[in-house]
Amino acid sequence: IRDQIEAIRKTLEPQSVNRAESRDEDVLGLAREADRLTVVLMSIRQGRLLDTRMYHRHDVVEEDAEILAAFLSQYYEQNPIPDRILLPFPLAGMENLEEGLKQKALRAVSLEVPERGTRRALAQLAGKNAENALHLARREEERNRELLAGIQKDLALRNFPAVMECLDISNLSGTHAVGSTVVFQDGKPSKKDYRKFRIRLRTAEGRTNEESWTRSA
Repeated sequence: IRDQIEAIRKTLEPQSVNRAESRDEDVLGLAREADRLTVVLMSIRQGRLLDTRMYHRHDVVEEDAEILAAFLSQYYEQNPIPDRILLPFPLAGMENLEEGLKQKALRAVSLEVPERGTRRALAQLAGKNAENALHLARREEERNRELLAGIQKDLALRNFPAVMECLDISNLSGTHAVGSTVVFQDGKPSKKDYRKFRIRLRTAEGRTNEESWTRSA
């Protein structure tokens, strides 16, 4: 618990960023343990930190520079492109990536690997945040696996409960039945797999020959 509190405190440190320079910039940090990887992106606008986002990937086999280049291409397809992007190290195809960002933004965009000064300190801070985020994510997964192992033991399950689906049915005095399903994967909610159903039941007079399950929007 002490280590988690300290990691959270360090992660919140960038909130104090307040630079005299008014350019918009994103600062990226990356941390990796074997095939696990975390990218942190700090968005600084008009000298103030507005947002810090963390992204995790498992089963990574590519090199760090290749992964980060692919991440930038995908991220800036959906998000605003700042004047400057600070990187922890040179990327694969860095010049082509920079030119592509310029064409999308319709203005000058620079990719930089800072070596000194305030920008270097920001890049190092993003890297520390990535390390803390990766550590916390790993600790959470380890805790989830311990909890799931306990469930497997307590319920005498043959297989490890990596995926759990929980169903419930509700009705109003025996009519207007609806059902819902929630899904957990590795101890975490998988909301994209949640479902709700309207259920047509067989009546006492037998007017419906079979139950019909229709997924509702």
